[in-house]
This record gives sequence, C-alpha cells and structure tokens, in this order.
Amino acid sequence: MNGEHAPTEVTESREQHSYARVPGPWLLLTRVGWGALVVFTLAIVFASLPVYIAQLHTPCAGSTCGFQQLTPEQAGTLKGIGLSLGDYTASTVALTLATMVG
Repeated sequence: MNGEHAPTEVTESREQHSYARVPGPWLLLTRVGWGALVVFTLAIVFASLPVYIAQLHTPCAGSTCGFQQLTPEQAGTLKGIGLSLGDYTASTVALTLATMVG
C-alpha cells in the first residue's frame, strides 16, 4: 500500500458561495447595530457596578441575600481569617469583570 494520496480536484468555485456575502449597506448596518449593542451592554454593566459594589460591601439582613452577598456569619468568618469586606468586594468585582472580558 502506498502512503501517498491521489490529489483531488476541487470543482466548486467561489462564485457559488456568493450568498454568504453581505452587501455593503447591510454590512455597515450590521456593524453599527453590533457596535450599538456592545455600547449599550457596557453602559448597563458600568451603571449597575456601584449598586453591585454596595451590595457586596454590606452583609445581608434577613433570610434573603443578593447574588454573592455575604451573611453576617460569613462576614465574621472572613474577618476571622484576616480579610475585610472591602477585600472580598474588590476580589469579587475583579473576578466578575475578568470573566465578562473573557
């Protein structure tokens, strides 16, 4: 058996796949729409960031806690190991933003 493969001929041309191309005006509209969506999403994220930081920085009162918000017992445990709520808040926000960028 020979390890060489016989060359195959490609019979399709690029013109047959012209349906995959977006014409100029539609491409521009799509790019502008995509850019607007990115700007809108980033505006929402950065507008909600101060509220999220304040929520993380204060232990929850009662039985319902917000997303990643610590209970008073968890905040006490955090202080017991030498970390403050500010340290917890900074690391949580940094990890959240790093995850979003990724």
